[in-house]
Amino acid sequence: MSTQSINLTPPYMVHSDNLRALSLIKNRTTKGDRSNYNKLHFDFLIENFGENELILPAFNYDFPRTKIFDTRLSVSQSGQLTQYVLSDKLMGRTETPITSVLTKIPELLSLEVKEAYGKNSVFDYLYKNNGSVIFYGTDIMTCTYFHYVENQYGPPLYRYDKSFSGDVVTEAGKKEAKITLHVRPQSLQLIYARDLLERTLNDAGVIVKLSEYHFGVRAHDLSEVLGKVILKDPFYFLDKACREDIEGHYRLLGRRFLLEDFES
Repeated sequence: MSTQSINLTPPYMVHSDNLRALSLIKNRTTKGDRSNYNKLHFDFLIENFGENELILPAFNYDFPRTKIFDTRLSVSQSGQLTQYVLSDKLMGRTETPITSVLTKIPELLSLEVKEAYGKNSVFDYLYKNNGSVIFYGTDIMTCTYFHYVENQYGPPLYRYDKSFSGDVVTEAGKKEAKITLHVRPQSLQLIYARDLLERTLNDAGVIVKLSEYHFGVRAHDLSEVLGKVILKDPFYFLDKACREDIEGHYRLLGRRFLLEDFES
């Protein structure tokens, strides 16, 4: 498979689900041998996308509660494959709380990120470097790049900005850190409509099918296609029932949600 020839360009952010992607490595393992599945998946990604072009989400959402993020010990909550890569120290990990990633790209590893989905974030890097998002056994709802698009063409009216402070621990020691991101309003459901996301991207012809349970989209295409829809209708990608509730609150306020509207 040549990603260059099918309009997918590096670097590649890969969202992975080992179980659903199992068919992609079925010819690489013997019956009953599951001990090396993580390695086989990682080898597959390296062969198809290049080890030095990979970006693997290793998100950990504990920072707001624990006030500490350890690049070595804070587990990856983005699936088995990323925890395997982290545990075996196969890649470096960025120092960004909550939205850290695993990579060998020096520019990413040295980034100082203050906004999880804003300027200088991993998503901003992906956009500026004309990268792609790969869905390896996952579906479109794992696309955290969408939150970057919300900021590009927003900020989103139905979320509010919130900052979290604490410490980041690395091999070099400990330092203070602060990260800001837009969060879902407390007391309200915020559900996206998967069918609308898929349909919009399919209708625009920007989804590149690689194989079963395996597809990709260029970051620029995600921004352009989804962004145009958001500009016309900021609430378009919300689930129907959720949208009615969210829009009701928005009409009462007459503006974008703020933290003090939902939290003391």
